[in-house]
Amino acid sequence: MFETIRVKPISGAIGAEIHGIDLAGEISDQVIGEIAQAQRDHLVVFFREQDITPTQHLAIAKRFGDILEYPLVKGLEDYPQIAPVMKLEHETTNFGGI
Repeated sequence: MFETIRVKPISGAIGAEIHGIDLAGEISDQVIGEIAQAQRDHLVVFFREQDITPTQHLAIAKRFGDILEYPLVKGLEDYPQIAPVMKLEHETTNFGGI
């Protein structure tokens, strides 16, 4: 089904890891199409151990469609379209948790 990437489901219901791609390099239209198919199939996809800049992150995201700023979370100072998702050591709830 996938010719250029490896897709590893991480649970029975949702999510998959995508392997065999360096997001910092050139990404062909075929690879973008296969990533999009993996996301349709698994709803959430993860790219482990990738080292990309915010500029590269946005360039990749734009290949999938328009980028919108998330209105309830402040984005990065120079890249407002990128909302960091993190949990600090003192926090007891998940991101967005109440």
